[in-house]
Amino acid sequence: MSIDWENRCAHCGAIMGDVVHLRREYCSQKCYNDYYHAMEREALEAEKAGRPCTACGNPIPVTMRADARYCSMTCKRRHFKRQRTPRNCACCGGEFFPFWMAAPRQHRYCSRACARAMFRPFLTVARLDRMLGG
Repeated sequence: MSIDWENRCAHCGAIMGDVVHLRREYCSQKCYNDYYHAMEREALEAEKAGRPCTACGNPIPVTMRADARYCSMTCKRRHFKRQRTPRNCACCGGEFFPFWMAAPRQHRYCSRACARAMFRPFLTVARLDRMLGG
């Protein structure tokens, strides 16, 4: 039976040679930090694994943020598109879907043309007042 007097690093496996402390496990502080961060990363990935996407139900990749609810931007957009409710245009009465990022009260018209048509009479009166000095 031979005794292995060579002390090896627990992370990289390098021979540490003569060391003052026989209980030392890592060859350097960098090796210790790399090992510690790798263990933290593995624990975080294990915690994040298996989270379902809110939109499609597929698992969210572990590379995404810890508070991610969707597996991709495409799923996020699809989810918000499905949640939109149709509105009626204040000008023509046609049905339209407002943009998902804007506040719901901002969208009253289906297009810029309808918005201009609704405000055109007000602009004309305002111009006339200015012209008449009122």
